[in-house]
Amino acid sequence: MSFPLPALPRCVALRSKHDNSYLRSVHDESHGGSLVELGGDGGVMNPRCRFYLEPSREHEGLMHVRCCYNNKYWVPQQRVLHGGSVRWIIGTADEPEEDLSKPSCTLVKHIPIAGDEAEGGSTCRFLHSQLGKYACVSSTPFTSIRSYLHIASHEEADRQDGALIDAFTVIDVSRQKQLPSYLAFKGDNGYFLGARIVEGYNYLQFSEQDIGDSRVLHTTFTNDDGVVRIKSNYFGLFWRRSPNWIWADSDDTTHNKPDTLFRVTTGDGFIALRNLGNNNFCKRLTTEGKTSCLNAAVDSITTEARMQCYEPVLSRHIYNVDFRLSEARMYTEDIHDLHSQTVKNQASTTSKTTLTFTYTNTVASTWSTTVSLKMGVKTTLEAKVPFFGDGKIELSTEFSGSITWGKTETEQKQITKQISVDVPPMKKVTVKAIGSNGVCDIPFSYKQRDVLTNGQEVIHEFTDGMYFGVKTSDVTFEVKEEDL
Repeated sequence: MSFPLPALPRCVALRSKHDNSYLRSVHDESHGGSLVELGGDGGVMNPRCRFYLEPSREHEGLMHVRCCYNNKYWVPQQRVLHGGSVRWIIGTADEPEEDLSKPSCTLVKHIPIAGDEAEGGSTCRFLHSQLGKYACVSSTPFTSIRSYLHIASHEEADRQDGALIDAFTVIDVSRQKQLPSYLAFKGDNGYFLGARIVEGYNYLQFSEQDIGDSRVLHTTFTNDDGVVRIKSNYFGLFWRRSPNWIWADSDDTTHNKPDTLFRVTTGDGFIALRNLGNNNFCKRLTTEGKTSCLNAAVDSITTEARMQCYEPVLSRHIYNVDFRLSEARMYTEDIHDLHSQTVKNQASTTSKTTLTFTYTNTVASTWSTTVSLKMGVKTTLEAKVPFFGDGKIELSTEFSGSITWGKTETEQKQITKQISVDVPPMKKVTVKAIGSNGVCDIPFSYKQRDVLTNGQEVIHEFTDGMYFGVKTSDVTFEVKEEDL
């Protein structure tokens, strides 16, 4: 990954140079709430191990780090740890702070380590812009600060014994998503990828029209680094590159053989698979007497390398939704389309006027995921719906019905208010409507029950759910009196 960062937020995983473990966001009430620690389980497919790097709007070369799990920002906070010591711990804030004079500033500066390129990305340190010290982790597990990310103290900064871990490999995972466990792949020719025996070998050919055909069902297995193995359910064997054709003939269940491993790249409405044996993307290829078979043939994502994914699922039900309310993010957004009205009084006596304001009251909700891909399967959901207001979130009545992942459902209502104002002689009075929307981002875990096209029922558990809620919280009126 190269710096400087592009304008858009980039999703990354941060891997320690010390032991290849990942930073992750956690919640520890005994230490005051949300923290960042080293030792993430699940690797880059764990939403807690993913972070967004957001360039500063005001200070070139600086950036915010936002947790993918709950959309909160890294910020140094003084916490009392076990043993009574007070330290600057990297906690989280609901909103970014760009003021460099405040300790609550959420801006950091990435300091690349020259000549230290690691597999999968660049290596850098993170310097807090206001405190002027590096974010680090203690390599000694039996300390009060444990493996939490914190701002190095003067004593720690002066040590040269390797007790601090402050160098992290930045791995770009912006286009890496977790594939569904069961998939059918459709090629650019409009046909599904099916199991076919050609010249005595287990080939994969884009030749099937029916997603219900047993030949098109495949199962994916993802490791902590986001690398997948894919199994043809028809052959009962894993995909393997040989020499560049992709055959389904391997019974190896480890992640040790590159020819059986693939890295997923997601695009706008498609995915591409790069085989780690030769680092080429797999494409539909016709040659050597084979027609439209899968081959790891190209070093870029061509039209023939773009595949659409379909889930061979008849029905899907989401249940056991568990909202992590203690890790929710709440903030406000100003409403920008409100108006002001001005009344002038050139008479010698006070006049009374009634002004009418109309605004839109909005309630919106979105059910989404941060890591796993959902492929448009008709989905029913059973859960309590979050209700928020007055600075808190509560779970309201039970909802049971159909949802579309990532689609925002919006209810809007026109509200009319009348404001009476007294305008003194030779004065003008301006009434300005000021409003805000309350916004919440709530992470949640859930279970997913699918019925496949072969009649099999499967249940999976996920931790990457995210509920987005918007509610018009308040509209007030500011009155300003001026001389004519």
